[in-house]
Amino acid sequence: MFRSIAASPNQARFGLLLCLGGVAFLGRSAAGDLPRPEPGDYTVRNAPAPFPDHASAYQVANLEQGIATYFTELGIRVVPIGEDAPAWQLDLAPTGYGTAGSLQPPGTARLSASDNHVLFKRKDILELYVNDSRGIEHRFIVLAPPPGIAQAVRSLLQLELSLGGGLEAKQTESRSIEFYLEGQSVLRYGDLIATDNQGERLPAELELAADRSKLMLVVDAAGSRYPVSVELVLSSEKAASEQGAAPGSTSGAAPTNDTCAGAITMPGGGPFPYSTTAVDVTDATESPGDPTSCVGSHSRNIWYTFTPNTTGNYTISTCPNQAPGTTLPDTILAIYTSTGGCAGPFNEITCNDDDPCCAAAKLASTFTTYLTAGTTYYIVAWKYGTSAPSAGAASVQIRVALDPSPAPPAPTNDVCSTAEAIPAAGPFPYTTALTSDITSANTTGDPTSASCGYTNRSRSIWYTFTPTVSTTYTFSSCADAPTGSTVDENLMAVYTSTGGCAGPFTQVAGACDGDSCVNEDLQGVVAVPLTAGTTYYILLWQNQVSTCTPQVGNTAEQLRVTKTPPPANDQCGGAEVIPDGPYPVLTAVTSDISGATTTGDPPSVSCASASRSRSVWYKFTPGTTAYYTISSCADAPTGTTVDDTAIAIYTSTGACAGPFTEIPSSACSGGCDSGGCVTEDLQGVVTTQLNAGTTYYIVVWKNSSTTPTVGNTAIQLRVVRQAAPANDMCSGAEIIPGAGPFPYLTSTTPDISFATCAGDPPAPSCQPDVSRSIWYSFTPAASGCYSISSCADAPTASTVDDNVLTLYTSSGGCAGPFTEVTTTSCGNGCDDDSCSVGDRQAVLTVSLNAGTKYYIVERDYDSAAPTAGNTAVQLRVSQILPPANDQCAAATPLALNVPVTGTINPVTANDYQLSGSACFTGVGQTPSTASGRDVVYSFTPSSTGNYSFRATDYPTS
Repeated sequence: MFRSIAASPNQARFGLLLCLGGVAFLGRSAAGDLPRPEPGDYTVRNAPAPFPDHASAYQVANLEQGIATYFTELGIRVVPIGEDAPAWQLDLAPTGYGTAGSLQPPGTARLSASDNHVLFKRKDILELYVNDSRGIEHRFIVLAPPPGIAQAVRSLLQLELSLGGGLEAKQTESRSIEFYLEGQSVLRYGDLIATDNQGERLPAELELAADRSKLMLVVDAAGSRYPVSVELVLSSEKAASEQGAAPGSTSGAAPTNDTCAGAITMPGGGPFPYSTTAVDVTDATESPGDPTSCVGSHSRNIWYTFTPNTTGNYTISTCPNQAPGTTLPDTILAIYTSTGGCAGPFNEITCNDDDPCCAAAKLASTFTTYLTAGTTYYIVAWKYGTSAPSAGAASVQIRVALDPSPAPPAPTNDVCSTAEAIPAAGPFPYTTALTSDITSANTTGDPTSASCGYTNRSRSIWYTFTPTVSTTYTFSSCADAPTGSTVDENLMAVYTSTGGCAGPFTQVAGACDGDSCVNEDLQGVVAVPLTAGTTYYILLWQNQVSTCTPQVGNTAEQLRVTKTPPPANDQCGGAEVIPDGPYPVLTAVTSDISGATTTGDPPSVSCASASRSRSVWYKFTPGTTAYYTISSCADAPTGTTVDDTAIAIYTSTGACAGPFTEIPSSACSGGCDSGGCVTEDLQGVVTTQLNAGTTYYIVVWKNSSTTPTVGNTAIQLRVVRQAAPANDMCSGAEIIPGAGPFPYLTSTTPDISFATCAGDPPAPSCQPDVSRSIWYSFTPAASGCYSISSCADAPTASTVDDNVLTLYTSSGGCAGPFTEVTTTSCGNGCDDDSCSVGDRQAVLTVSLNAGTKYYIVERDYDSAAPTAGNTAVQLRVSQILPPANDQCAAATPLALNVPVTGTINPVTANDYQLSGSACFTGVGQTPSTASGRDVVYSFTPSSTGNYSFRATDYPTS
């Protein structure tokens, strides 16, 4: 209920709208052809869809409720089942969510189903339907604040849905809608419950549009943490009538204070605060003549009388923080006077439905009112709504407190200039002085922002701290730390300032919390790495608006400060040395990084969050150039329990003095990762080429500023040297025999995943984006044209789907320098994509000289690792022999008018020119020096005359 909530200028209404008649579903209105379920069978089945353009739908039947429900991405349709059931239908679909005046479409849904559940999955909203004995439970899970709504702002969330099908909708109470057919109620949509991600109940209501074509679910998401869950139940009147009791009726013995005549008397003199005995209202009733509350829908009231001995302001509450015997989640509370006692008439003094200041249950009730000594007051508590309370959630306890008069003075440390100084060297744990009452504290001079998102804070107190040692310090206001804090809901943040108390104040990254304590889970605790010699300002607020005055007994604040020593390898100077084998190498487990700092860390990390924190260091000098996998993954396995890590690898020309240079992401290297693990996909793992004899510095961070939780504080690395292929470098190049036999197949290199780039020539001319090379050498016994192919259809066993082949010579053997063979008479010495079937595989066609040693380098295209099943390379080397008529002496004779088929492919060995060639002596044609591939034909005419020679179907290239 929101009738007691006043909208402020920064308050945004956020909700889901349901439209009646807004979705035009066509089809049958009864479920006559459904599979015949048994009672208690709530299973989801496939069925023909009742909607146009849909071949099938999910469907559930519910015999207890007498209804069946269909599900498609357009929404749902509910129809009656049973031979005597009247024909009707209800169509329901979400159409928008956001804030008032700024609703947006919920997006396209993807459906899935299992057992009795159907899930509609959208980008920012999950919609879950559960079929059980209660009916169809309908739950929205809003994963994040919608655009235009700040999580920190006091916000009313709106969810819009459309309703269709022709039933008449009537709002019976703010948490339910009844649907009627010809004056007879057939369906009920209600039992609205909204909660945040801590399970805390949030005020919520249903609003029916004036034209009854839309419904809006409205949730008070004031300062709440997302996801926010909104739950309703769609049930039939058939089930309600068969179960007997009408909503709101009772059948057991009513409590003794069920009527005014049996009212429990509260002692006028206390002692205060005074708490009544908890009363179960399950069987409480309402009597004719009872006063009405400030809310229309209510039931099950109980009575108290109170005649105070002292005039003053009294706070009366059912809030579980003050009245822990209250388990009824939603109450109404009012106080009256009466000139005629229980006969009335009753004059309302004040009334409250929902208490936004109640940390534990904002649907509980609280008011503060001025009462006069000697006057008898009548206090009435109701259950909100008419439905029966749940078992174990039906008790009401009332607490009465006499507020102090006059108001207490402001605390000594209410402003920065009088902040309490926490001793720099402790001793730790150190407990501050107890601030017994923050009621009169204000927010003068406070920083304007706190990163953990709360804007409705008030009543701050200040502390300063200048540590002598750089490490992590924990500042706790938790009652169970232990401290003397009794304020139920507070917020803490840590700041620095370049101008002292004059500011400006800058919050330390991640140093903000308002709900991480254990027993009092809305109190704050911050663990943060601090630097020696820096002055920090710690602020502790009441995490509620200023109108939420702390209640008597809940006004005190105190901090407990503990010092967590850093791990031994917190800085480069203490880096753990990783030995060069035996592999795999497991480092020591750094059991708790909570006290780790970022002192001396490299200033930049390409893959990590800007809010990274708590680093540990390692040092590694490999003895062999190879690919190494350095993993913090829990499933590597390692002992890492920190659930979000980032790893970066550096070199340094000045050792720990720096400067540090991160291994760049290039052909065979990449020195940074923050999410490459499998099971814990926010942990980091790096696989990169490391060079023998180079010292590398490996830094592992927690990849956020949040404090590691208990059980999630350890880091360990696993280092594996990956096996490179035998022909990974020139010195291990596979030798292709110079005389064949041809075609010759090399051995298959089954996996090039961990081939390196060590000793490679410069990038090839035809494709510079390459990595992972393997080598071959070839000294042909005969000059001529050769084909060197990695094509799968050559055939070879190559499965690498994208590679590059390059041919080199070298005057110094494997020591280089290497010279790429470019254009030859037969083709080029570099190829990227020329195969027929695997058109991203490579093949060379080149002219080679006998006795010259050639180096063939096969490289993987780009730096991405090959996928499983695409890792093998094999070459096929063929000698290309010239055609028979390649030379003049073997010219092919031509006959008159008889076509002859010939070829210059494979490429020929000779290059005749018309000028100066003995083959063409005496022809008398114009001399030509044009070069090219050629074959020779001869013709002896039978008689003298003019003859025509025509070449056809030849390649124009």
